[in-house]
Amino acid sequence: MKDSYEEIGLEILEICKKSFEKKLLNDQELNQLYQLVDSEVATYKEANRYATRVGELLSSVFKENISADMLPDEKMYYEIANAFLKPLLSDEHELVKNACSIVQNNINKKANMGLKAISPKMNSDYAHGIAVDVSRFDKYENGKKAIDEPVINFAEQVVDEAVRVNAEFHFRSGRSPKIIRTVFGGCCEWCSKIAGVYDYKKVRNRGNDVYKRHQYCRCTVEYHPGDGEIQNVHTKRWKAPNKSDKLDYRKIENKKPKILKKKPIKTKNFKKGSGKNYPVKIFRTDHVKFDSDLVENVIVFAGEGVNEALRDSIRLETFYKEPRNRWQKISGITKIKYKNKRLKVEIHWYEANGKREEIKVKKVLGDES
Repeated sequence: MKDSYEEIGLEILEICKKSFEKKLLNDQELNQLYQLVDSEVATYKEANRYATRVGELLSSVFKENISADMLPDEKMYYEIANAFLKPLLSDEHELVKNACSIVQNNINKKANMGLKAISPKMNSDYAHGIAVDVSRFDKYENGKKAIDEPVINFAEQVVDEAVRVNAEFHFRSGRSPKIIRTVFGGCCEWCSKIAGVYDYKKVRNRGNDVYKRHQYCRCTVEYHPGDGEIQNVHTKRWKAPNKSDKLDYRKIENKKPKILKKKPIKTKNFKKGSGKNYPVKIFRTDHVKFDSDLVENVIVFAGEGVNEALRDSIRLETFYKEPRNRWQKISGITKIKYKNKRLKVEIHWYEANGKREEIKVKKVLGDES
């Protein structure tokens, strides 16, 4: 049955992909927005409007083409959702990323910088997170909103990340970028508090709230590269910007810690998820139990305390009721029991204030049966 779930997801993917391509081609508003983005006067406001429209079109594709009667027991199983969400979100990311690159190259040109735009990376965990959320509902009709708005939110987050990676690049090249967050319409109290103009140096942490957005948030995050002379980050000498000054973003090392090592954790402290017999997810929806007393080589690689931001922090806060700035993504090595075999595995999970969620096998390292 699990293989057939994935097949259903691929059938939905084919239907939705055709519908999405048709909407992209024929939507007059989107085409007008792209013309604005492609003009030399475009800013990240136009890029954000373009991203929102792309997200709205993809969201409408799901509303129009997916119904409960297409699904086994009228339920959106994880395998089904993951099969169509990941490719379509990748398409969405590519569209918005390209629009941001056009805008950023224009910004660089106006600032007399011989720098190419830096493209934001795809948040590969986002589709997984949406698939997990929608699969928690017994009936798709009750949970379909778990897909609709997050798809729009994802597109807008691509713009926010484009702002951040380019501001970081320019900051390290000696400029003094500004980050501008502007509220939209009748925004919430949280958005009102973080709206404003910031020196990038003060908000450069990837997990800073200025780059975050909740569901239905339409605030814009923009970037100004700063004017005047630039400082060589190695010699500390100042000079006028030159079009020929080109820096390789990939070679710039981030001095903040990339990981934090933690003590081994007793496996009895990992609780099984709601409705599950065992705590650890392996291969689609199967859950298994530990076959060891400890999880060792425990490493925090995203979230609180390390350089890499946890992009799912808002979703985790919403679902598990722990503050977004406390969540971490952690890996560890342990052993599990699976089909009468004792497997050594690497597992990943999310953690905040001692609460551990969405524990899953990331990699099988060996059979120790």
